[in-house]
Amino acid sequence: MPVIRSSDSSTSRQRSRGFSLIEVLVALVIVSVGLLGLAAMMQAGLSDNHTAELQTLASIDTENLTEFMRANMTGVLNGDYVIGSLPTAPPANLCRTVGNPCTSAEEAQADLWNFARTLQNNLPNPQATVQCEGTCSATTPYLITVSWSVANGAHTGLEAVSYSTLYQP
Repeated sequence: MPVIRSSDSSTSRQRSRGFSLIEVLVALVIVSVGLLGLAAMMQAGLSDNHTAELQTLASIDTENLTEFMRANMTGVLNGDYVIGSLPTAPPANLCRTVGNPCTSAEEAQADLWNFARTLQNNLPNPQATVQCEGTCSATTPYLITVSWSVANGAHTGLEAVSYSTLYQP
C-alpha cells in the first residue's frame, strides 16, 4: 500500500531547515555582550599601560636628578637640593656659560629647575619634594618623591599617583 504524505509534513520540514528570527536575535545579543566586554578589557589595558608609562618617566626623571646630585656633592652636603615643592621660576644663573662659574647652591637651583621642567613636560600636574632624612650629611639619605594626577578607574575624577626613590650620597 502506498504511503501518502500529507502537506503538513512537508511544511514542518521546511520550517525546521533554517534559524528563526528569535534565534538569530539571541545570538546577536550574546555576541554583542561579548564584544562589549572585550572593548572594556582593552580600555582597561590601555589605561594601565599609560599609568606604567608615566611611572617609568617619573623614574627616569628622578634618576637624572640623582645623577646631577652626584655631580654636585657640595650642594648635596649643604642641603641645597632640599625642596618642598617644584620651583616655578628659573634661577638667576642657569650655569650654562663657561665664563660664568656657579656656586654649588646655584648649580643645585639650576638642576632643580631642569628637573621641574622635565617633570612638567612628562607628567600631568606634577609635584615633587626632595627631603633629607634628618640633617643633610654624607651619610643621610635623600627621599625624592614625585606625584602626578591620572584619571581614576571609573573616569569620574582624578587620583594622585606617586613615585619615590632614596638617594644615598
